[in-house]
Amino acid sequence: MADISAFPTKKVLTSGDLSLIQTPMGPTRKYKAAAAIKAGQIVIYGATAGEVTPAVGALTERVCGYCADDYDSGDDVLVWMPGNIVRVVNFSTTVAIAQGVWLQTNDNAVLGTVNEIDLTEGATATQNVNIVGYAIEPIAVSSYGYAFLSTPIITVPPS
Repeated sequence: MADISAFPTKKVLTSGDLSLIQTPMGPTRKYKAAAAIKAGQIVIYGATAGEVTPAVGALTERVCGYCADDYDSGDDVLVWMPGNIVRVVNFSTTVAIAQGVWLQTNDNAVLGTVNEIDLTEGATATQNVNIVGYAIEPIAVSSYGYAFLSTPIITVPPS
């Protein structure tokens, strides 16, 4: 699998329908940006209380939500919390994401991207804390699509 090399701009993400948030009815909360954030990135809780930063793909990171605008480090940011439908970015240039699959943060260098969670049983149990939600439409390679934000912990049992 190859990673995308740049996070799309807000203009690219919104071309055609002008919407990053499909249902602006869910909860939001203000935080402080611990690093620069791009519109459309998944954000995680920062090291300091009240801060968020773009997701880095660690299995243990806790997803806070989603940012619909660009922010500089230190800015006050509006985070769309679980319960919203938002447009997320597929990390891969080679692997599409199917509708209905669970998504998690990805370790792509551009930050804030998602991939389908691998539910294949392994030698040991794997606990995935970095769940973003699930895709409500197919998400093409090097592209973006809508997902329902939901942040449960998913444990894949051993075989």
